[in-house]
Amino acid sequence: MKRLSLHWSQSFRGPLILVNRDHPLQETGTPELIPLDAAYPDIRMERRAGKLLSACIQAAGGRGTIVPVSGWRSFREQQSIWDDTLAKEGEAFTRQYVAFPGCSEHQTGLAMDLADLTFLQTYFRDEEKRDPTL
Repeated sequence: MKRLSLHWSQSFRGPLILVNRDHPLQETGTPELIPLDAAYPDIRMERRAGKLLSACIQAAGGRGTIVPVSGWRSFREQQSIWDDTLAKEGEAFTRQYVAFPGCSEHQTGLAMDLADLTFLQTYFRDEEKRDPTL
């Protein structure tokens, strides 16, 4: 494997961005966004990353079953997720499972949460059989 060395300042720009609580997002602009799937037009990601991920889903035969769940988020949206989770789940849970605003990979536009629609439909159908209140 070829080793890649970067100057620390290069970890804040381009398609390779290091972002977490120790390395907050440096860029504040909105990336050029596209929807990953026309059926979910409000779930978007950075244009180049979206085209590559879409090609991967297509190559895997997942078009229509692998669906986007959460893509690019604004600072305001990430703050809202943080605040809502903090109010509902408490500080320990929130710090463990939710990225602090300004420290989320979703704010780069390069991250996408995906779901397998076939699995979800099967899971919830099975749950309904076990619990008729669902």
